[in-house]
Amino acid sequence: MPLVSRLELRLSTRDLAATRRFWCAGLGLREQGLLGDEPGPADGCILLGEAVALTFYVHDDPPALTGVITLSAHGLDDALERLRDALDAAGEAPSVVWGPEVDEQGTREVGLRDPNGYVVALIEAAGDAPDA
Repeated sequence: MPLVSRLELRLSTRDLAATRRFWCAGLGLREQGLLGDEPGPADGCILLGEAVALTFYVHDDPPALTGVITLSAHGLDDALERLRDALDAAGEAPSVVWGPEVDEQGTREVGLRDPNGYVVALIEAAGDAPDA
């Protein structure tokens, strides 16, 4: 059994609503709960996927992360369409950093920037891609 079974990132955000829209409505993570003292506004949220947990905290400092958050997508084209639809409903558009493209191993990927500026790569294994 591996020593590590799930990735959890704790990140800052300035716009909790846009963050929840991108990650939940757009990429399909589910919201486990909001953080903060009632009855005031939420100051964070916990978002879950199959093997990932993201906790975002509202913070005044600019969000910062060196690197790329890479997630496996079940159907890259469907994931992109879902994200576009969710953001379009809010008058927003996804910020594409690269792709979609196929790398040397035949893996399809697209790089996106979330509302906080974090770079997110969605990847689809070569055997899962429609043209594979």
